[in-house]
Amino acid sequence: MAKMPKKDKNAKNSQKDLIEAKKQIRFLKQKVRELEYIIKQYLTTRYLAVLDINKQLRIELLTNPFDNRSVLTLNDMQGDARIGLIVLSNGRPAIQLFDEKNRVRAELTLLSDGKPILRFYDIKGKVILEMPKYRQNQKQKSLLGNQQG
Repeated sequence: MAKMPKKDKNAKNSQKDLIEAKKQIRFLKQKVRELEYIIKQYLTTRYLAVLDINKQLRIELLTNPFDNRSVLTLNDMQGDARIGLIVLSNGRPAIQLFDEKNRVRAELTLLSDGKPILRFYDIKGKVILEMPKYRQNQKQKSLLGNQQG
């Protein structure tokens, strides 16, 4: 068998490399399409969870399927919610602070008239302090006075 000239051997290797490169490009294009599909699925979801290096739940972002609230919670190293940022279905915002047993202990929100209010709760969920104390308008006062008198 006659030896191939060096030039032809290099050309054959280049063609093989080109064919292999084209196969890899097709493979990579397919993987990109798959990843784009996956990203679209996860970024248009109703729930997003962020885990730390130990696979503990640290951040949750969701829309509640029962009352359509938007909720963002930041969790401690054990995965328990400690801070919640919520937008109610009626559009009112709230920031809630949770204790180690996941009970709301403090909340900053807006009343229906748009006035801000800060509430503190005991371990049973009863309001123990609410501030500021807004004065009732004259019409409400007179109605209450008539009802009590």
